[in-house]
Amino acid sequence: MFQLHETTRRSLCRAGFCLACLLPTGIVLGYSALVNAPLHVAGSKRQLASLLGLEVSLADVSHPRPGVTLYHGLEVADPDTGRRLLSCRLLEAGRSSGGLVLTASQPVIHPDAMPRLGQWLLARLRRQTAGWQTPLDLSPCDVTWQSPGGPQTFTGVSGYLESAGRKDTLSLRFTLAGIEMPEPARLRLVRGRGGSSAATRFDLSTGGTPLPCSLASPLADTASWLGPRSRFNGRFWADDARGDWQGELTGLFSEIDLDALVTDHFPHRLSGTAQLEVREAVFDQGRLTLAAGKLTAGPGLVSRSLLASARDQLRMPAADLPSPDDPLPFAELAVGFAMDGQQLQLGGLCQSGSQGAALVDDRTRVLLSQPDHSQGVVQLVRMLVPASQVQVPASRETDALVRRLPVPSLMPPVPDDRAQPEPSARLRVKPQR
Repeated sequence: MFQLHETTRRSLCRAGFCLACLLPTGIVLGYSALVNAPLHVAGSKRQLASLLGLEVSLADVSHPRPGVTLYHGLEVADPDTGRRLLSCRLLEAGRSSGGLVLTASQPVIHPDAMPRLGQWLLARLRRQTAGWQTPLDLSPCDVTWQSPGGPQTFTGVSGYLESAGRKDTLSLRFTLAGIEMPEPARLRLVRGRGGSSAATRFDLSTGGTPLPCSLASPLADTASWLGPRSRFNGRFWADDARGDWQGELTGLFSEIDLDALVTDHFPHRLSGTAQLEVREAVFDQGRLTLAAGKLTAGPGLVSRSLLASARDQLRMPAADLPSPDDPLPFAELAVGFAMDGQQLQLGGLCQSGSQGAALVDDRTRVLLSQPDHSQGVVQLVRMLVPASQVQVPASRETDALVRRLPVPSLMPPVPDDRAQPEPSARLRVKPQR
């Protein structure tokens, strides 16, 4: 048998040791040093910022196993204002046969971030930001939203984002913490691309449980009209396939702030908490074309100007009240409504007071009753906005001009300096006996 010289055998052993032991160990140590270096964290931060189109900061990046990346201390901010939008203690990104899987730990949506995140999401679906073709799955997690009405936790948040053909789809499922929901709420956004299919469709089903109306802030300024505590339970869909929004809504709005709805926008006073039951509402070209439902509220306050305007414009019989108090307290407000085209039909539904009562005070006196015939929708506008020198005829032609010209406001301007004077007080010392 052929025998190697001793020197040759030693050289081969050394080479095998270097190839089988030292080289793999050096590669592992070098890779570990590379991925844990500050340059690797900075590179990961730039990669995420380029992918999202937002400002990103990271505390650290690690790779516990092949194909898995952990982002520690992730924060996402608006690149224009620097305001924090989203933070996450730990985000795990891993590959699977179906695409990219994300698992978030303790994600938090910061106050006033929902509109900006909604704009970013719509831009992502419209391909206005650098996107990805790989399907993305979100593993179930709990998300805390620091909403204007207080912290809100969404549990079991899961979903996916994918691009298929000429369509991008985002689907989310979630429940609310502390509330027993018969089924999770579902949110679905679909964006078609190219030709006549270039449209965005929005579909929300609350699953039988009221959700904060502020969730719709990316599409509508709900907080300034319905109040920060308002909620919605029902279904709503809308799309802009024809260049403007059209859709349908059915459900119940609760905890509506009447001050936000009326007092903050019109020269009248109406306060209290209300709920609005919408049996049917149809939007076309951004306008309400068909609606039916019921508005109930009470107790609260109502101004004499609103009562007089309802009497004059809607032909609702109003009580003759000699009391000079303004605003007046009311105990119950209940009005059914049905709008079809340009006609509006109202009906009083108060449980107290006489039949047909729409507004009743705390002594069961009827302040407003239902009109004896239907009204034009424009009469409702005239009730809310009284006659003045700045009014123009309500028509589609004038609407096109008013939308593009500077117009005055009937509401008094809000002073910039709202600081209250410091209270003055004197300390009285009781003399000792």
